[in-house]
Amino acid sequence: MGIADRIIQEPSGGAHRNYDEAAATIKNVLLEEIKRLKIIPETELVHSRI
Repeated sequence: MGIADRIIQEPSGGAHRNYDEAAATIKNVLLEEIKRLKIIPETELVHSRI
């Protein structure tokens, strides 16, 4: 379906049990994805959304 590009794993026991680890994981994944997207030309990003 192309709805999600990636699934972020929860910390052991669930995100509600370890907020700091969950937040750090989300931060790292977001930074990785931004880095990946920054190398793609803007026109290609726009075209891929259509």
